[in-house]
Amino acid sequence: MLRGAKNVGSSDINSLTNRELEIFSFIGRGFSSSELANELNVSIKTIETHQMRMKEKLGVHTAAELRQKAREWLARSAVNRIREDPESVQANGARLYDGF
Repeated sequence: MLRGAKNVGSSDINSLTNRELEIFSFIGRGFSSSELANELNVSIKTIETHQMRMKEKLGVHTAAELRQKAREWLARSAVNRIREDPESVQANGARLYDGF
């Protein structure tokens, strides 16, 4: 059964397999199905099957909703990494916003 498409909680994200999570992150970075298939050396049908399963698990209905959830998840993940260890982010060459 599909869950509501409201907020994707960490438990919903935790329901994704490692491969689905990998594909989810690529989707959040703007990869198309054909680009994903090429990058991961699988068929487009395999990518579409993963996307279908992710939509069911996350309670979204369209590719656009899945893409938006993936973008939101990536943004939250980046913010959380900065909050947890801002010095390592700066050490890796990322510039934190300094107000200018």
